[in-house]
Amino acid sequence: MEEKNKILFRLSKSKFRSSFHLKDKDIEYIKEKGLEKIGSHAYDFLRKRLAPAYIPNDGKQTPMR
Repeated sequence: MEEKNKILFRLSKSKFRSSFHLKDKDIEYIKEKGLEKIGSHAYDFLRKRLAPAYIPNDGKQTPMR
């Protein structure tokens, strides 16, 4: 947990990241849905869109026929 806090602290000092701010509409959405639901949606999004860690046929050439 301490490592996570260190990373978040370093990210909070990023000039690039500090230039983004939530709009009123975004804040209302967070209040309405809750962080747990938003986190669940983020997890599902990443799980469906990122490649799996192990691909069984990775590195094998596609047959010509």
